[in-house]
Amino acid sequence: MRALLIGVVFLSALFACPFAWSQDILSMKERSDVIDNIIAQRFVTVLPHIMRRENIDMWVIMSREYNEDPVLKTMLPSTWLSARRHTMLVIYDQGEGQPLERLAVARYAVANSFEKAWDKEKQPNQFKALADIIKQRNPSKIAINTSDAFALA
Repeated sequence: MRALLIGVVFLSALFACPFAWSQDILSMKERSDVIDNIIAQRFVTVLPHIMRRENIDMWVIMSREYNEDPVLKTMLPSTWLSARRHTMLVIYDQGEGQPLERLAVARYAVANSFEKAWDKEKQPNQFKALADIIKQRNPSKIAINTSDAFALA
């Protein structure tokens, strides 16, 4: 009888726990908001600290659609699955006490994370537009991603 009682209690707990846990699972929209908030916080707290610690004035991240630099995915909003066409992201440290300037050298802004910085009608060459942005800001040290395993990193 005691074994039966222990079994019933065990099975009750086993079936009750997943139901209780499922109440804490966020919806997809809520999860997306959490991820986007974490990314936004990183741009304000973590990234400026790392760039200043390493004396990096500008970081250029480039990626092709469906062949992303692995770091790019950590910069994109949660609703973006991949880069679009040729995505160029520029993160520029404007100096102590100022926020990082985040630019997308692309046909569109990257949600609220990166401001659109290329007008294809004014400058058809995307790489020239990137070069112009770099010249205008005149950084002392530019970081780029390289990899033996990823073609565009």
